[in-house]
Amino acid sequence: MASLRKSLDTFIAISTVLLRDECGFLHDVFEKAVATHWTGPIRRRSGLLHAVCESGQWISVDKAEGIAHLGGKTIIALVRRQRMDGFVVRKNKHRHDCWIRRESLNRWVARRDRKLARYISWADARRALGLGHLTVSTLAHAGLIGFVDGYAEYFPYGGVYFVREDLLRITQAFQGSANRRHPHSNKW
Repeated sequence: MASLRKSLDTFIAISTVLLRDECGFLHDVFEKAVATHWTGPIRRRSGLLHAVCESGQWISVDKAEGIAHLGGKTIIALVRRQRMDGFVVRKNKHRHDCWIRRESLNRWVARRDRKLARYISWADARRALGLGHLTVSTLAHAGLIGFVDGYAEYFPYGGVYFVREDLLRITQAFQGSANRRHPHSNKW
């Protein structure tokens, strides 16, 4: 590992002399060698070591935003709270550089998505029940439908999410009462 780090530092120093236009094959071979053996994060320097950054076991916060469907500040907060394996480096007064282990990010997203599967979004709940905003809100605050804050749970689009089982129970109750109606009468 130490020899690879020394080789990387040497190559970065030499790369200013060996331009990619003239010695592109050397850059490509070195990038592939580092990508297969390097285990730590690599700071991207003007496009240098692109293969390492893209295929390594570390991922930048910019790429993690697209995978987790969360903002960069939220991902940095999760790394600082040690919910994801990674680290944050302060670049200057206002900017931070954050790297997350790809495997850790994938595990966290899978856990979040398993939890999200138990819930249904506000709009989908209204469509499923065929009720208006105020009625669904009244049912939730009365305790008939469980709900969570999507922002607090780090769900992709925030907002309020309802417990799927509670909605199924209510829709089945509606269907059961509709079946008990007389076919030729509006009376119950």
